[in-house]
Amino acid sequence: MKLTLVPHIERYGATKGLFTPRIGTLWIEVRMVAGGGAGASTSNQHFIPPSQYGQRGEDTLFGLHPSTSGMFAMTPTQMDCYISGTNPFKPGQPIVFRALPGDITGLAIDTPYYPINVEILSGPVTKFNLAATPFSPPFGGQSAMIAGPIGTNPSLEFHRVWFGVQGGGGGGIIGDQGTPLGSWGFDEPGPNGEIQGEAYQGGTGLGDFRIGPAGGVNFMGGNAGSSYQDFGIAGVNLTGAGGGGAPPPVGTTAPGEWAGTSGAAGAVADLTYVPVEGFIPWFQAGKGGLAQPPGPGGYIAGNGGHGMIRFRMIPQQGQ
Repeated sequence: MKLTLVPHIERYGATKGLFTPRIGTLWIEVRMVAGGGAGASTSNQHFIPPSQYGQRGEDTLFGLHPSTSGMFAMTPTQMDCYISGTNPFKPGQPIVFRALPGDITGLAIDTPYYPINVEILSGPVTKFNLAATPFSPPFGGQSAMIAGPIGTNPSLEFHRVWFGVQGGGGGGIIGDQGTPLGSWGFDEPGPNGEIQGEAYQGGTGLGDFRIGPAGGVNFMGGNAGSSYQDFGIAGVNLTGAGGGGAPPPVGTTAPGEWAGTSGAAGAVADLTYVPVEGFIPWFQAGKGGLAQPPGPGGYIAGNGGHGMIRFRMIPQQGQ
């Protein structure tokens, strides 16, 4: 008699770790949703300064490439990294350390770091720096990290993250849109040697007159609501929805004002893979961006909704 086994689902939000498939899993379907950006907070002035812009949502990441060894030159002003060969990094793709010597300071294991200032030297050798935060339009905000011990040049092993969807941009200047971002790793062969997934850009944020606009939403749903003369409404967690923009004060101090722009939704991807030896199923389910404090007389915007990663394990069928 043929036995029909039921697929098993595990879902994680705003966390990171290693995924262990159930024994007997034949293949795994993965849904990745990045965190949504927060909306912009307001004040009794027309201008929204960067301190009131919403934070960008965190990326959702999955899987690590085999380790690469590099020399990390620890200087007083930055950390210069050197690896053999031409630039292997995709735009926005972070690296992760799974182990570090005990004397290293300023770096942590299982934490994404983003290569910046990438250049090719003779050899060829790829030189780059590391930033603790991903690129966040319109300001970027990626400064080179300093790690130690200063004056040493340790050889360290790191892993490039295989698949990633990027968090939604935070709301900003009145009337502008929150910036939707993209992905990497889905247009090239995955750990099973095939193109194994596809990704979808997150939805944009909005600007609106007087009323706090709803946050950007991807095709999963979970939009942030609108509000009037109140605080912005947060995006729904586990959907990566953007946070709603805050409305302006009502009265003579802010006549004819627009509300703060809402945050964009995080990007989404679907991926299928068969467990394979040597592939490290490390993951990060990105958090939603946080709204920043409002200015005088204004309202705080809504936070972005957390992203998530879902593993649907398809079992082998018994006889």
